[in-house]
Amino acid sequence: MKQHVKSITDLPTVLQDIEPWVKEPKTLYNGRKPGNFGLLPREIWANWLLCAIGNAQTENVDWTFSDDEDGGGDGILFDRASDRLWKIKRSRLIVDLVIN
Repeated sequence: MKQHVKSITDLPTVLQDIEPWVKEPKTLYNGRKPGNFGLLPREIWANWLLCAIGNAQTENVDWTFSDDEDGGGDGILFDRASDRLWKIKRSRLIVDLVIN
């Protein structure tokens, strides 16, 4: 079954977009979903971090993420090289670990 989701294709551009959130962590905890993407700021940042780690491990840019159509998760990580995906839950834990 295919899901209709919005995918991130350019992680460096996303980093520029989310930089204000990272500099003001209050937004990561309390921020609302941006109008063009179905994830909260903390979910976007946590998924970005996980993709950056995955890409660094493989020395490629095969890892990306998307929102979750059913709204039950914190996004979907996708490894384009292996066609594997992971539904993410509890992204706030990742944010807490990085900030605190």
